[in-house]
Amino acid sequence: MDENSQREMAPVLDFMRDLRDTSGAAVVFVRHTGYSGTHMRGSSDREGYWESKITLTCKDEGTCEISAEHREVEASEGIRYRRSWDEHSRSRRLVAIEGPGQESSESW
Repeated sequence: MDENSQREMAPVLDFMRDLRDTSGAAVVFVRHTGYSGTHMRGSSDREGYWESKITLTCKDEGTCEISAEHREVEASEGIRYRRSWDEHSRSRRLVAIEGPGQESSESW
């Protein structure tokens, strides 16, 4: 399928909507944005399809931000964090960033 073609993507979006309505389950799709970083790549129909959207943006300096939107409510403020390695537990950690240059003691 050509992801840029509204004609070819319409049956896929209809199927996902029918699956959601029939099963009562959440249907999730993952897309990356174009170079501008603001809109999903491919057919613009996807922009009109989502009800809730989670956006992950990573910066060159190693910090990331996760934000959430829902069609019927105001968007939440994003949560900034940096990725870190914890040598003791040998696991990847996400360390919250409170403000410019300030890290929280909280990690996930």
